[in-house]
Amino acid sequence: MHTGIPFAAVAAECVAYFSARAIQTSPSQEAFAQGAAAAQQWQLLLSTPWPDREGAEALFAAMNTHRRFRYWSVRWHYMAEALNAWREQEGLDVQPIGTDADGGLKETYAQFGYVLVHTLFSEEEVAALKAEALRIVAQKGDHAGVFVGLAASSPVFAEAIRDPRLLDALEPLIGPDIEFLSDKVVFKSATIDYGSPWHQDWPYWKGAHKISVWVALEAATKENGCLKLLPGSHKTLAEHEGKAPEGEGFGHRLAEDAVDEALAVSAPCDPGDAVFFHDLTLHASHPNVSGQDRYAWIVTYRNAAEEDLTYDWSVAAAVVRGERKVATGKA
Repeated sequence: MHTGIPFAAVAAECVAYFSARAIQTSPSQEAFAQGAAAAQQWQLLLSTPWPDREGAEALFAAMNTHRRFRYWSVRWHYMAEALNAWREQEGLDVQPIGTDADGGLKETYAQFGYVLVHTLFSEEEVAALKAEALRIVAQKGDHAGVFVGLAASSPVFAEAIRDPRLLDALEPLIGPDIEFLSDKVVFKSATIDYGSPWHQDWPYWKGAHKISVWVALEAATKENGCLKLLPGSHKTLAEHEGKAPEGEGFGHRLAEDAVDEALAVSAPCDPGDAVFFHDLTLHASHPNVSGQDRYAWIVTYRNAAEEDLTYDWSVAAAVVRGERKVATGKA
């Protein structure tokens, strides 16, 4: 029996959240409107001393019909779990909402080595993050398409790495003890237009496995250099035998013919979408042939309950949820 959960407060929060998103033009606008309608219907049921069983059945049936909610907002899972708890507490004989405990994130991540979460941040939020990234890059100077250390340079990013929506999505993938390691902005333009080569991130840091979150700070397409990934490649370490052309970086890269591109999956993103991926997941990016800028923010985390190395480059490392339960050793 779930007791003590403030259902009315949860419903009100969900109404406010979904309603605010439903008035913003985006590919997910209709889905947000459906979420708002579901939260409002739940509010109405909560306002009566004896829940309307037919109304509850209709709401739960609608939520089960729209299980795709879980793919565009972790808030859907938040509401679904609260609704299931309310159903149990009230003894309602209706079918529970069929959602995995983590909204399907862990299962997808375990199978493919990555998972895409839609609309993790709003367009307004990513516009503010991009503006702050531009300010930092301008202040620090040109960095050939990458600047590492945003959270160490800016209170805006120092707060963003702790955003509950980001940590809520991370927790089923990494565990309840989450440590931030480092972040960077990656940008492509007409002059920095080459695609990133196929590689895994683990050879760059070794130690325990880590998760990176690739957040689109504007629309990412095949034309302007979105990510591409090889599903299931996180289960083994690949040979990084490729040679880096002058000025392109990526000292650890696969040979050009090592990946069958027909098996790769492109990951176009709307502003605020995020790709969570394992550090053994093979990934690359398309070249930017659009002639326009394309900015992304990449944040790396690890399980603070696992033994790992310490890193000189992780100058702003901090436990952002839970606690550190083991010591770390020098890299």
